[in-house]
Amino acid sequence: MFSYYVALNGKILGYSPKVASSSIRRVQGTVSVRQAIARKRKSEGIDIVLFVRHPFERVVSAWHMLSRDGVYSDLPADLAVFDKFVEYILRRSVNAYAVHWIPQYQIHTYEAEFLPNRVFRLEGIDYWFPRLFGADIGRHNAATSRPEWKPLISRLSRKTCMELTRYYSADFQLFERAIGPVASGPS
Repeated sequence: MFSYYVALNGKILGYSPKVASSSIRRVQGTVSVRQAIARKRKSEGIDIVLFVRHPFERVVSAWHMLSRDGVYSDLPADLAVFDKFVEYILRRSVNAYAVHWIPQYQIHTYEAEFLPNRVFRLEGIDYWFPRLFGADIGRHNAATSRPEWKPLISRLSRKTCMELTRYYSADFQLFERAIGPVASGPS
């Protein structure tokens, strides 16, 4: 569980692969996650923050990592075709790389006492991260990490698109409730 959380300035930040996770892991925590959890249990005053990405954008980003960067070199070669990659996801294929496409909701809700109480959209990370954690996220791959997902998703069959939407239904709900990039709300 603790591998997808980092403690920063008295808050716990949950992160998911393909949602600025490389940048988040580079930011050093000021307190261990275990200490932060112990504090939460005593005071119930600690924020657990999560940044979420549009589910389809995250799937396309994972596929780009496969097809462009060859990161998943030990997976079947036909997964370089987007439709085949989506079918692979829908078969619930589990392997060492699955965390890049399993639902974010599944990553962050398996332990009820550790649910995020503040959820923000990835598009707002440059605004919210410094305000919440007093540090610059310094995203190293921000320019390349936002692939255009709509053209790829639109090529899927209606049935496949509906199955994919069902598979990520909890992520869509989380994304819809998340605070966007607008400069309003608590600072």
